[in-house]
Amino acid sequence: MIRRVASPRRKGLPRGVALACAAAAALVPTACGGDDTAAGAGDGGDPASDAAEPGAAAEPGADGAAESDGGDGGGFGSDGGLGTGTATVTFDGEEYRFATGDGALAGQCRNLYDVLVVDLPLVEANGTAIPPDTGRLELQVELEDVPDYEPWVDLSVPGGRWFAGDDEVAAITGIETPDMTLTASGNTITGTQVMVPLVVGINSEIEATFEVTCD
Repeated sequence: MIRRVASPRRKGLPRGVALACAAAAALVPTACGGDDTAAGAGDGGDPASDAAEPGAAAEPGADGAAESDGGDGGGFGSDGGLGTGTATVTFDGEEYRFATGDGALAGQCRNLYDVLVVDLPLVEANGTAIPPDTGRLELQVELEDVPDYEPWVDLSVPGGRWFAGDDEVAAITGIETPDMTLTASGNTITGTQVMVPLVVGINSEIEATFEVTCD
């Protein structure tokens, strides 16, 4: 999920708050943070006492100076927005297309602290438009090594839901998931991934091909 205001999730942060944290970060830098460094601002304390210690990592501020897309100061999603993107997932002869859209849960596709964070609604199946809220792709893959972070993917389409990697929902339900084999480079995630179903016995294990691009 997303942590450090708008960074990818570490273990322990419920996925349900990820999109809300990302949206709130652009308006209230400490909305989803875990520290109280700004607590002295309204209690008469010395503002200088709240300054970061030498060498400490910068947190996103009100001016957005540290709200980066991975530390390079530019690129998709670096303006504090959620970013846009598309994805095509193919398995068992079926092709599903996902894309960001409009509305509160329109999704996101961006680089946050060297992790590509993808949350896209399903829009087409085999070239046919799909009604809203019938499927979703949630996916996080590292561009570079990020300490204490594990990639994961959660794929849902009409008729089934599958997982791979360190997925929180799968862990709660006791599903043993395959290791992640998808790779991220620049603004894309590609590869073939073995995934296991949410309901064993109704759906079978799949091998899906992913092509994801963040704009």
